[in-house]
Amino acid sequence: MLRSLHDDAVSDALDEFLDGARVVGVMGGHAMGRGTEAYAGAARLGRSLARAGLTVATGGGPGAMEAANLGAYLAPYGDEALASALDLLSRAPSFTPSVTDWARAAFSVRARWPDGGDSVGIPTWFYGHEPPNPFAERIAKYFVNATREDGLLARSTAGVVFLPGAAGTVQEIFDNATPNYYASRGPRPRWSW
Repeated sequence: MLRSLHDDAVSDALDEFLDGARVVGVMGGHAMGRGTEAYAGAARLGRSLARAGLTVATGGGPGAMEAANLGAYLAPYGDEALASALDLLSRAPSFTPSVTDWARAAFSVRARWPDGGDSVGIPTWFYGHEPPNPFAERIAKYFVNATREDGLLARSTAGVVFLPGAAGTVQEIFDNATPNYYASRGPRPRWSW
């Protein structure tokens, strides 16, 4: 019961915070390593979306999610800031084997470029091995993963981008397809099969 009350309160807070915002959900896997071209591309995507006036919302974890939040965080800074930050982060490419080294690298970026742009991370305790990333300015952590995923997709009012991932990302693709097909979240998109 307490978990349900918690998740309901998180949903209410997200609704209040995102009211009227144009939100783009960026979905992708936690295994995308810092220092890779895929990670840099996801960071450039997050920066471009934020600079276009959109709110970036991710699953709030490491990998592709962290990269998109990083891009949004550094959107107010010049392009050289992102290149330098990517270099700093590449020294700790994953939260394994040392989550401490991974987090220290991220917090050194935040210290060097304080007051970054806003974005949202929506992680879950379901994936207990994944730490929330330090670049999402707003964290809304859920107990129930299905509620978290559905809520993230439902709040992505300006679109959803799917980046490389594994089973969790595939699940999000299908979680997104059904409401779109049945137009349960608004008008059905114009697409052909």
